[in-house]
Amino acid sequence: MVLRAFVLLTILISNFSFAAKVRGKKLISTLEKNLSVQKDKVSKLKASIHTIENEIGKKNSSYLRRLEQLKKLDGLKAEMKSELIYNSNLADDEVKRINIILAKLVGTSLSENMEQVYERAVLKDLISVRLGKLNSYKNNNQNIQSELSKVQNKIEMVRGIEQDLFSFIQNMENRKGGLARQYLRELDQKDSLEKRLSKQKLELAAKRMARNRKTKQQKSFSAPIKGYSKYRLEKKGISFFYKGTKPILASKSGTVVYSGKLAAYGQVLMVDHGDNIRSVLLGRFRTKVKKGENLKEGQTIAFTNNAKKDDNLYFEIRKKNKAQKVLSYLDFSKDLVKI
Repeated sequence: MVLRAFVLLTILISNFSFAAKVRGKKLISTLEKNLSVQKDKVSKLKASIHTIENEIGKKNSSYLRRLEQLKKLDGLKAEMKSELIYNSNLADDEVKRINIILAKLVGTSLSENMEQVYERAVLKDLISVRLGKLNSYKNNNQNIQSELSKVQNKIEMVRGIEQDLFSFIQNMENRKGGLARQYLRELDQKDSLEKRLSKQKLELAAKRMARNRKTKQQKSFSAPIKGYSKYRLEKKGISFFYKGTKPILASKSGTVVYSGKLAAYGQVLMVDHGDNIRSVLLGRFRTKVKKGENLKEGQTIAFTNNAKKDDNLYFEIRKKNKAQKVLSYLDFSKDLVKI
């Protein structure tokens, strides 16, 4: 009975593990599909905003041309009005001159001598000339008034177009603003899905690594830094992210076999843990131990430089000088914080 119960329990645990694995893969598949849809939304919104910006640019150019056209038309209108006033003043002067001449004609006597007849003829000729000038001024004003009416009509037409363009641009700017806000929301959702997908993949990878561990030795390493915010799996190792100054710890007891600098990468610290296993630390930090020094797990061996922005400490485990799958060695129960 005990053996049977044990077998049944083993099967149940195996089925539960398999179901959890399937659920994890199904969740990843769902997240990938949702992320694909979200990326498509973001891409389309970005394209729509770009199209609207191009349209606004074209309408802005047209709007500025209309404003320049209105400025010229208003200038022409002002010139015509000045010319009308000038011609009206000239016409008034001619009317005054004609009235003076008419007064002289009225003042001549009926019994005229030859000199008075001649003077009367001259006055008539002057009236004729003055009337011609007066008619000329009136005709000019009529022509100007006609042209002014056309200019005014054109001004009203252009102003109507200018107002329509202004309203159109305002509407497009409002629409662009709405799309931009929607774009930011969708972009945040896309980023959130990417983080969830990354987290799920890391968790699934960590579980797979945990299932494949073979010895107690592999799961005996702890995180080499305190107070980090998150970690990221690299091709050969793992990067721990942090801000400010953080203590760096011995992830397992061992002996320091190398401490120095590596150009463009910063400090390097290598610890031998026996059984051909070594851990490697790489980053910007101040080492507190020397080559040949024996270490205990959890011992402070360095401090990171004071990072104003996110910086990272790279950690790698090597066996026989070959990089190992770091999650197979790190113990998640020893305070490892996942992204």
